[in-house]
Amino acid sequence: MGQEKKDIVEKMGFGGLAHVPEMNVSNTLLIELLDRFDVERGCLKTLQGTIYITPRKVVAALGITNGGNLFPEKCFLLPTAVSVACPIHKPPIFHVDNNREWVWGKHVVNFLMKGVDNKREGKK
Repeated sequence: MGQEKKDIVEKMGFGGLAHVPEMNVSNTLLIELLDRFDVERGCLKTLQGTIYITPRKVVAALGITNGGNLFPEKCFLLPTAVSVACPIHKPPIFHVDNNREWVWGKHVVNFLMKGVDNKREGKK
């Protein structure tokens, strides 16, 4: 990503995502995490206790914004940002005015829970 795009992402409150390291997690660990995740309660049940996955925790862990007026003026994303976005994330990209109030932490938690459900049902 070029510096211009990095500056836009930083200005929007998502600069922390640039510092999240790529993780190569073993398939065995992922399966174990899936088995221990309770979608109804939104928590991970471990031998040490229960870890609740909340929007606030997601925002803190990823260093992203969780709503509010992110854009003092209307902002347009570059075409390349839209073309590489996952289809699930495109609606918020196309509706830039809605991004101001979008609760990103909740969006990430819902995306995670939907992914867990899909994996349990044998979907990709």
